[in-house]
Amino acid sequence: MMETMGFTFEQHFAVPEDAVLYTESTGSGFVTDENYLAQAPLRVPELNSGFVPVWWRADAPMSRVSCGAQGASAEPARPLPEAERAGRELPLWYKLRVPGEGVYHVEVTLRARGTGEVRLFVSRRRLAFRGTLPADGNLTISALADVSPIIPGGQVQAAADDTIDLALTGPAALACVRVRRVRSGASLS
Repeated sequence: MMETMGFTFEQHFAVPEDAVLYTESTGSGFVTDENYLAQAPLRVPELNSGFVPVWWRADAPMSRVSCGAQGASAEPARPLPEAERAGRELPLWYKLRVPGEGVYHVEVTLRARGTGEVRLFVSRRRLAFRGTLPADGNLTISALADVSPIIPGGQVQAAADDTIDLALTGPAALACVRVRRVRSGASLS
């Protein structure tokens, strides 16, 4: 059993009001192209999920988050031509500020929104799950995430990073996120 180090976070995504966008002041929330374009720190790939919300149309907001009985999912903000959607997925990106460096246990509950391959990435694009959801449509995935400074590309100084990112692609909704600190200080390595 892992010891909790004084930080526990739990968020369910069941009603429209749960679709809060991330800002420095909220400390947790979703990242869409709207706040990605408005907040320069979100555009440093090494400090974030490594995903661009709508990478093929980064010039104007195109996505939004909707929350309901199934959970949270990324949706087009306006109709996209089929030619633009073919072979592309809108990633759902959730960001949470944590108290500091350390190792965190992350538990994510997904719900099926169709059939097909689902991918869940934790922290700096670390693949935590790749596969299809079970027939009952629910799956809970556990992973460890280390939070530590990193040197972004083209820089020589380490940048502080006190967040955990989740990115979800495929026919699934994010129903719940639970995070607890299991070790402070040193990272997984």
